Order: sequence, then structure tokens, then C-alpha cells
Amino acid sequence: MSDTASAQLDCDVLIIGAGPTGLALACELLRHGLSCRILDAVENPTTFSKAQILHTRTLEVLEQMGLVEDFLKKGRALHLLSMYTPDLRRIFHFTVGEFDSAYPYMLSLPQHDTEQILIDHLAKHGVIVERPFHVERLQQEDGSVLVFGTRGPQQTPAQVRAAWAVGCDGANSVVRHELNIPWQGSTYRQRVLQADVKLEWPLYHAEDEVFGFVSEHGSLGVFPLPAEGRYRLVALDAGLSPTPENFQYLLNTRGPKEARITDAAWLHEYTIHCRLATAFRQGRVFLAGDAAHTLSPSTAQGMNLGIQDAFNLAWKLALVHKHIGRDILLDSYEAERSPVAAELMKTSDLATRGLNDLFTLHGSLAQSMRNSLLQLVSEFGLVRRSISRNLSMLDLGYPNSPIVDQHHASRLTRARGASAEALSAGPKGTGANIGLRQWLDFGHGPSPGQRAFDGRALDVTSNQKRSLYSLLHSGQHLLLLFAGTVETEDGYRRLVAIGKHLRERHPSAISVYLVEATLHSETPADPSWDGPTLLDEDGWLHQTYGARAECLYLIRPDGHVAFRSQPADPIKLDEFLARVFI
Repeated sequence: MSDTASAQLDCDVLIIGAGPTGLALACELLRHGLSCRILDAVENPTTFSKAQILHTRTLEVLEQMGLVEDFLKKGRALHLLSMYTPDLRRIFHFTVGEFDSAYPYMLSLPQHDTEQILIDHLAKHGVIVERPFHVERLQQEDGSVLVFGTRGPQQTPAQVRAAWAVGCDGANSVVRHELNIPWQGSTYRQRVLQADVKLEWPLYHAEDEVFGFVSEHGSLGVFPLPAEGRYRLVALDAGLSPTPENFQYLLNTRGPKEARITDAAWLHEYTIHCRLATAFRQGRVFLAGDAAHTLSPSTAQGMNLGIQDAFNLAWKLALVHKHIGRDILLDSYEAERSPVAAELMKTSDLATRGLNDLFTLHGSLAQSMRNSLLQLVSEFGLVRRSISRNLSMLDLGYPNSPIVDQHHASRLTRARGASAEALSAGPKGTGANIGLRQWLDFGHGPSPGQRAFDGRALDVTSNQKRSLYSLLHSGQHLLLLFAGTVETEDGYRRLVAIGKHLRERHPSAISVYLVEATLHSETPADPSWDGPTLLDEDGWLHQTYGARAECLYLIRPDGHVAFRSQPADPIKLDEFLARVFI
């Protein structure tokens, strides 16, 4: 441990709550080199399916964590969304999938499988969830957090001291209550009925299709589970208790008459809450997942939001705890994740209220008009893309974060300080002129705070194709030095000087890659560059990143753009890094 009080600590980070968020956070902290312990009040992991859908961005996160293959082996990819009438007439249909990702689909996987994959991964690294452990009180001290509670069936008094603590203990969070953080929002009047069942269907449908039924009695959602013949049934405001008989009644009145439930493994009823904590951090204690926000299940994004919270927080905690990063990184956690949660809450709220109104229309004329409207809307590509894009969570970013920035010089000015001399406080070089086309192209690249675009290039050292996301597996920031589609010798040497400087200044925090295109007649040679080089053979990366001219992108460990500069300005880059790194 690197903390000054490490000798007195039981671990670097104490995680309270062993749901998907807490488990994912533990996996990430271990990957970044921090020790952790996980406490949970429940004696055993959940045996129920509960949260079922993993969206595209979460699958990308799991890839960077090195775990996605385990999830793909157990889950079922879902590509289609459809809506039917009880007489099996399809009135709504389109494909879900964004092809700027390696995972253009939703993955169906019961929550107990998600948790088990993460638990098994932690066990391989010597971390076992401690249960049951009931947290009763938190006490923050100088350089540590002391947690008091009871352990085991005998409720033996126990305490754990850590440098940091994270409450991942759900909507009724003890941690949030102990911190006296207000829990603002509302509760829906509607209740949700859910069941995991085996069905006999008269409906022939694709194995990767999510579908629902609308009728005069209301709607019924049907989500395929990985196991053959098993489905999740979801009904809103049915006014019934969760029994097999009542779900059969819902099938009879809202779905096809010949459908039959043959086995019900899990039946559940709950009230929808839409709430947000007014703060995600208090000193050395943080909130994540449902402890920080709850939203309607209409978009199936709640668990995904929590896992992405964990992914955002872990690398920041690691850098600060190791005395590499500044405290602004920890402040940025709330500044980034709270607006994202608020936006998703608004979206899911609109979806819940809108769909409820739309699917509870009475009268044959009103229903006929609704069905015709749904059929018409589903034919518009713009509508289909908007729904798919929102579900994927790929466009969620942090444009107003305090730890993202850019230098996009006016094309009428010459780049200042863009020479090797500038790096050693020498005279400023003449820099580079940026033309209008080059300036505009850079503007279309991923902006600060936005998810970085993935792509493949040839790693010259290993002579193998690699994806950009694979370069983030180290957990470090990634600096991409784009030479431009038309390289110049001066520009190339400027990039080499920047790369060498960063490798010397931040060797444990930043991986540096020179990215060259092949759309030029010859490549300037600089024998002084001995770092890794990516060869963008088809020019796709240069085009996607708007790198017609020399530029640079600094990508964070979570795959979002931290800083970018055109032309590649070492002074502006150093000024930015000084805000983030010690």
C-alpha cells in the first residue's frame, strides 16, 4: 500500500455491497493494483435473474476489464425489437445494434450469472465476499474510513479500516443514510410484475428477438433468457399479485391465447422509484450504482449504469491513492456520473410514462390508431437509430467534466511552441499551419469527454493487428500521436519529441503510441523514436479521428477522450496534465 497510513489499514478500498456494481468495482480496483474487501449483508449471492440486459457500452467496459468472453459464453445476443397484437400481427419491428462497436446488440444474461462471473474472477485473485456483514456506522478519520458493524450469523461486532470506502449497497443504502445525503426524486404509482418462466408458444420468432404484446387489457413484455425456452415476462400496473396463475391470466388476456407457462422459476412484484443522491462523494466515501441513483426498468439500464459508475471511479481512485493523480480526479466522479444518471432517469421516465399511456388505450378505434402509428414510426430510420443509440449507451459522455479539455487552434494562426525546443523551455518553433479542411476534419473527431472510437491498426513491433481498446487493458492513459494523412518531416519530429517527453515524465501513467498512415508517398524517418508505432494501413483511424493534419489524442483508462490538440502542442498538453497528475 502506498498510503501513509497503510500499516493501519485492512485494505486500500472497502466496498459495501456485493451486487454487480460492487463486484465490478472490486475487479477494476484489483486490475489497477489496489487491494480491496467486499462486505454484503445478504448471506448468499442472489439466485434470481433480476437485472437481465447488458448493453453495448457495458460490454465494451467488460472487454477492457478482460472479462467479456465469459459473459458472451453464457449470455444470448439480442438484435431485434418487435411488438405484436394478441392475434400475432406484428406492428413494430427493427434491429438494435450500433456498428461503431464490436458488440452491436444487447446481451441477455440473468443477474445471478453476472454476479457469479465476477465472484469467480475475484476468487481467482484471492478476494472473497464477506457475508453476512451488516454495516451500522461509518467514521471518517484523517487518511482513512472506519466501518463498524456485525459479522456472521452470531452478529459478532466487527470493524474494518480502509483508505477509502464505496457504498454499493442499493437503493436503501446504509452508507448514504450514514452520510446524510438527501435522496431526491419520486415513486411511480404503477407496480411492475416480473417472472422467469418456461413457455410453450404459438409464435415463431427469431432466437435473438425481444418482443411484446399490446391489447385492450394492457401490454406484456417478453425477453428471451439464455436457457432454451425460458423467458422474462414483464407487466406494468396489472393490479395482480405475482403468481403463476396470474401470469397465465396475463398471457391469456394480453398475449396469444395458446401460450402456456410450464415452469415459473422466479416471480416478483415491485414499485418503480426514480431517485438521485444529491452527492456522490463525501470525503473518502463514495456512492455508486443503486445507492447513488435508481431509475425505471423501462430501458433496462440500471445495472449497466452501476457497472459504468464502477469503471469510472476505479482508475481515479487508483491514481490518487498511489499519489500519481490529483484530487480533482475524485471530484470529477460526481461531476461526470451524476449528470449521466440524471439524463438516463429522464429518458427512462419519459419511456415509462409514454409507453404506459400508449399501451393502456381503450376502445377499438384508439387501439387501431395506436397500432398504425407504431407501424409507421418503426419504418423511419431516424427513429430506429435514435432508439438503438440511446439503448446502447455509447453516446453518454462528459463534455463538462473538469478533467477534459482540448486545444483546437484557429486555422489562421500558427501552432505555438510546437517544436522540440519548446519542450526544454527553449525558443518557440514556427509550428504548423492548419488549413480549413484539416481544421474542420479535426472538429468531427471525438471531442473531449466523448467515448473514443475503437479501430484496428498494425502494431509494428509485434506485426499484429490490434484494436485501440486493447491498448487500454494496461489501465494507463493512452496518448495517440497522429502523424496526419500527409506527413511532414517537421510535424513528425514534433510528435517524436512530445512522445519522448511524455514517456520520461509519466512512465507509469501514460502509454504513448505514434500512429502513422499509409496514404502518403514516403514516411519520414526519425531513428530517435524507439517507442511503439501503429500503422493505420487503410487510414480509417486517421479519418475517424479527424487527423488529416498532425494532432494528438489523450484517451483515459475508461476509454473517454481526456485531451486533444491540433496541432500537437506540447505546452498545452503539459498544462492539462499538470491539472490531473502530480
